[in-house]
Amino acid sequence: MHIVTVDGGKTKTVCAILDAEGNVLSYATGRAIGSSLLDQQTIEFNLRTVVFDALTRSGLSVEDIGVASFSVCDIDTKELMSNMEGIILKLGFKGKVLLEPDFVAAYYVATHGKPGVGVIAGTGSMAYGENGSGGKARAGGWGWLINDEGGGFWIGARALNAVARAYDGMNKETALSKTICKELNLNDCLDLMNLACKEGSAGPLLASRIAPLVDLAAQEGDSQAIRILEQAAHELSFMALTVSRKLELAKKRHIVGCVGSVFKSNIVLENFKEIMEREDEGVEIRGPYIDYAPLMGPAIVAFKELRTESSEMLFETINRNLEKIS
Repeated sequence: MHIVTVDGGKTKTVCAILDAEGNVLSYATGRAIGSSLLDQQTIEFNLRTVVFDALTRSGLSVEDIGVASFSVCDIDTKELMSNMEGIILKLGFKGKVLLEPDFVAAYYVATHGKPGVGVIAGTGSMAYGENGSGGKARAGGWGWLINDEGGGFWIGARALNAVARAYDGMNKETALSKTICKELNLNDCLDLMNLACKEGSAGPLLASRIAPLVDLAAQEGDSQAIRILEQAAHELSFMALTVSRKLELAKKRHIVGCVGSVFKSNIVLENFKEIMEREDEGVEIRGPYIDYAPLMGPAIVAFKELRTESSEMLFETINRNLEKIS
């Protein structure tokens, strides 16, 4: 029995091939498939490329796969879910095909199905949880135009705003100006206008590229960068607490997992932990889960489909093997 696991995000897609014992046989990284900015042809091409790259590296074909488990962002509505299902079916898998939104997979990454909340902070942001009694709840994840507070786009957009305000003399100077212009090869901050216009509908992805630079500036002591990251932690913790309260988990023993690249920032992570532990006495913080770790979500979904009883030892094996390729 062999398993394909795929985590499709707004900026990249990762795929790993596992055997029945949770060993990683191969993996591959490719372009985004989980973005409302992409057309279906692009999504299909990007998905096919990364899946067949991983299959080729493993020496397997679609006929050898017993379960293919996919976790994809931006498939919250019935229409978007149906569209993605159609794209996946074109890959030709003969075995069982499973598809979950990324927020469900994030919950499984951290909790392995126990009561708790998974908080995603990648390009976008969202919190989702289950209470073990059938209750499910979510907060955030409406997309960059509506919210996604605390995600990479949100952080980058606020950094770009800080640079523009400093340039105009409406705010004090910030190290973000020099850092961002250097990264984007700009001689003048005003040239950000040209870049933003040229990027067009890909503007959210441009902003998300800026998020790691905010952490660099914060590490150098820039007060505006620090404030942006502290605000991100506040927003992410507010999402998590909202879900916990909806599920009546607050003050009870439960897990909250940090999933996504934004949690690479110690400022975000430590402020998030401080707020959660202060506001919710029953919480156990896990993570951060980054790089290939989100593949744990679709992997757990796949093994739960295959086995009547979940094995924590198996999940630990999968997690340990994924850490080796991160």
